[in-house]
Amino acid sequence: MPSLDTRGIIAAAQLGAYTPIAAVSLYLTIRYALRRDAGWIFLMIFSLVRIAGGALIIAAEVMKNPKQDMYIAAYILFHGGLAPLMLSTLGFLGLAGQHTYSELTFLTDLQRAIAVFLVIALGLTIAGGILGTHLAPTQGHIGDILRKTGAALHGAVYVAFIWIHIRCWDDRYEMRSFRRRLLYGVLLALPVLGARVAYEILTAFSAQDLFGLLPSKNRNLAMFHPVTGKWIYYAILGIALEFIVAVLYLLFSTVLSRRHLESAYTPKGTFKSVGDFKKVYVTGESNSATNALVCVYDIFGYFPQTEQGADMLASSLNVTVYMPDFFEPNEPFPSENFPPTTDEGKKALQDFFGGTASPPAAVEKLTAFGQHLKSNGAAKVGAYGFCWGGKVTLVSGGASTPFDAVSIVHPAMMSVGDAEKLTVPLGIYPSKDEPVDEYVKIVNSLASKPFASRCDNKLYANMHHGWAAARADLNKPDNKEQFEDLYTRLAQFFSKAL
Repeated sequence: MPSLDTRGIIAAAQLGAYTPIAAVSLYLTIRYALRRDAGWIFLMIFSLVRIAGGALIIAAEVMKNPKQDMYIAAYILFHGGLAPLMLSTLGFLGLAGQHTYSELTFLTDLQRAIAVFLVIALGLTIAGGILGTHLAPTQGHIGDILRKTGAALHGAVYVAFIWIHIRCWDDRYEMRSFRRRLLYGVLLALPVLGARVAYEILTAFSAQDLFGLLPSKNRNLAMFHPVTGKWIYYAILGIALEFIVAVLYLLFSTVLSRRHLESAYTPKGTFKSVGDFKKVYVTGESNSATNALVCVYDIFGYFPQTEQGADMLASSLNVTVYMPDFFEPNEPFPSENFPPTTDEGKKALQDFFGGTASPPAAVEKLTAFGQHLKSNGAAKVGAYGFCWGGKVTLVSGGASTPFDAVSIVHPAMMSVGDAEKLTVPLGIYPSKDEPVDEYVKIVNSLASKPFASRCDNKLYANMHHGWAAARADLNKPDNKEQFEDLYTRLAQFFSKAL
């Protein structure tokens, strides 16, 4: 049996290296419903291209009479594989910027244009690889031009990546920490990807044909050809660099950014400026009803689980739900640092509540926002809050409140004193981690209110604090069941109270 030469051994290494990457990428692609913005689908395509290219080289070397077409296909796949790798870069940039820069129209349009250019570059690369071979022997000159044009387009797209990436960091303080970690991953990968793109350009000018039989007159440049040039350049600049980029993307999009994996839900709303807030998640805006709800998120800010709940309420109640960014221009509390386990962590949480998440300041913002909605046509407005947001919501339901009903879910700093000042119906839904005695006092206090019949309560004794918002694990059947039960109760409560 014929043995493998150096490039055959490199091809075998490709098979071993990219098979697990392709498998993981395929799983993530299916797991998250073929979401192109996630980048995994393009990383999977890239890995499959590298596996196919390696398999073709190995098959051609072990066969006694290999067909030339096998080598042609393998070499075209080598050059063509760069496009899906760069498309995955675009996808991961979009994933990192969800709810921040990815909402900007001009950046979205630019990313779409870049994707088009990459597809064009891929087409030129494939056509340039075919022309000049036995399939079109008289079109070698055109093929050379197409290959060089395709390589130049890859270079231009890479320059655009640099500009986009720099622009993305302008929104770093508004990003969730796990998305920012993914952006760090792209930052680490970009120089490596740049070296690979530079190699692609060098290979395009190293010879006038795909096989390197018409090398450049510049001997130093000719050494970069992947077939007839130095194999070490091909191995490092062509193969190893790509593998490093793929590993970085997979690592930072999963292990180091694992918070995203907790929810595969795609929010239905959009972000816009409303009232005094620059950033508000708005869902159900197309509904015909004039009533509105305001959601006060927990200390972790925007999360898909919280947005999913808002979407559910908007749909079931036929209302518009608004979720303002109460922490702007600052960041939410990092979810990975909760609960704090060190003195420094505990102090950081205390400082957060004393500054960015000051309840009195948030109550003022919430009250002003409710007044804004009513002054702009909302007939009735309700508010609901989680954790810290529960405290804010409960206090806002006192005298002169603009709200017609309020609800608190696994509320922090729960106090019967706040409940006694209520002037509107309350729905209260604590978890097992809130003080039951205080919950009972609040329920008893509500019984003497003139609106007692419109209040509602339920103790979710088997659920942890945060089960209905950012810390919800909807992959667990019991959490998912209670999550749905809670939002059903919220819908019923607000349908009676509004």
